[in-house]
Amino acid sequence: MLAAAIVDWGALGKVVAYSFAATLVLTGLFTTGVLLVEVEGRSAGAARRAAGAVCFAACAALVAFGIWVMFTSK
Repeated sequence: MLAAAIVDWGALGKVVAYSFAATLVLTGLFTTGVLLVEVEGRSAGAARRAAGAVCFAACAALVAFGIWVMFTSK
């Protein structure tokens, strides 16, 4: 087929798998951060806010790493 000659299906499969894994990790980290910071109707403790901030920082670091990989790969 023509598509088999043009598309590297192995590489495309890797991209899909890595994208799916990254989506799960980032969504999990962000959700954990929100749950740690947000407490229904009352103020969250300092330790919970700090842990939430760590989750948000990890999300930002992973996004920055992904952008760096896109711009530096050949």
